[in-house]
Amino acid sequence: MTTRFHELVAERTLALLDERRARLYPDRTSFYIWPRSDRTVVIFDPTVIDTGKVNDDFIHRLSTRLLGRRVVRTNTRGLFLQVGYEIPPVKAELESLPLDLSRQSTPYHLPIGMTDNGELWRSMLDAISIFVVGVSGMGKSAMLHAFIQALLHGGQTLVYAWDGKDNAEYLRYVGRENFTLFSMGGLQSGLKSLQAIMQERWRILARSGHPNIVAYNQTATEPMLPIALVIDEVAEVDDQEALMRHVKVNRAAGLFPIFATNDPTKSSVIAKSNLQTRISMPVVSAADSVTGLGRTGAQNLPKKPGRGLIQVEGRLVEFQAFHVDYPMPTEDGLKWLEMHVTESGTEPPTPESLPAATQPIDAVAQMAEGIRGRWTPEMRQADVARLLGFPQTGGAYGAKTKAVMAYLITTTTTTTTTQNSPENGVFEAIPA
Repeated sequence: MTTRFHELVAERTLALLDERRARLYPDRTSFYIWPRSDRTVVIFDPTVIDTGKVNDDFIHRLSTRLLGRRVVRTNTRGLFLQVGYEIPPVKAELESLPLDLSRQSTPYHLPIGMTDNGELWRSMLDAISIFVVGVSGMGKSAMLHAFIQALLHGGQTLVYAWDGKDNAEYLRYVGRENFTLFSMGGLQSGLKSLQAIMQERWRILARSGHPNIVAYNQTATEPMLPIALVIDEVAEVDDQEALMRHVKVNRAAGLFPIFATNDPTKSSVIAKSNLQTRISMPVVSAADSVTGLGRTGAQNLPKKPGRGLIQVEGRLVEFQAFHVDYPMPTEDGLKWLEMHVTESGTEPPTPESLPAATQPIDAVAQMAEGIRGRWTPEMRQADVARLLGFPQTGGAYGAKTKAVMAYLITTTTTTTTTQNSPENGVFEAIPA
């Protein structure tokens, strides 16, 4: 590799160190370049830089500035970056394929999405507990719809759900076998009823001598169906600690929590709990990624609805979620709606005010890109609705307008580039 490439690596590394203010002593040599046959090695002096700032995000940004070349950090005997010479081939763009429930291999498998290795499904029994995070409009709620549809299709799981949105999301499943919807103001009483069911299960397990429902179901003539507790917008749950106590106590009795939020920092109790499977759509910051996913990376995802990361067997896998069609509310669902009023005492929403039944997440992006040139972040919802050509700002039109606004906000970024060059002996080339 030419000397110019080694200089380029040094320039880009130095620029990042300066941007992050990672050089403790700018007048001293911060790192050395060691050319090898198949890579360039950056050797840092840990006494003159803040090594904590040479993290995963630093590596990602350096790789991007080196046209996607592989950058690997090692710190077994000091801090090194291994920079490969070859530019990896561009990966094929992941597509959002329609959800096909006939592909469900067991009644408990949940659809995640398309990866570089094909479709990814995950058994709820293996996942144990699931936490999904992501900013509004990026497909978090659509993924929960896919989970509910898959479990109801499997027919071997009892689904208890609360959507945190005046029942507008999950009302459409009321009347389906094995599905129970908690009203907006009825989550606490619903959880108490669920707890009574779990206590009865514990009594059955105690009499049988089995430690959990998995062992019990192997010999039982009437097996206990697992229970999926699906809660969207879990940040809106007032007593999250009580919710987590409920979850922790009842795992062996067959309770499988599936929680989601667009504000992981507000759901700190949930985020810090031992929920086994972490999934993240795009988030705003590295801190949000660490809180929700358990590590950085989600903040660098393409701002594309349905794009996400999941931890599978200790490694992060990027996916594009399946496209999910939402069924229309059933007659049973509309009757249920008339029977329940919201916690504030106002009338329940009308069927026309529910989100569009089959609104694909990619349609939001298409509408947003159509008005991006005329949109500004200061615009009110009514202004955006007029740009979209909607005749009104409420009901289904209001839901679409809010989704478009969330998409525009999360996909609008300001980027600054800083040029820098090695000088004053900041790096030295070491012969191979």
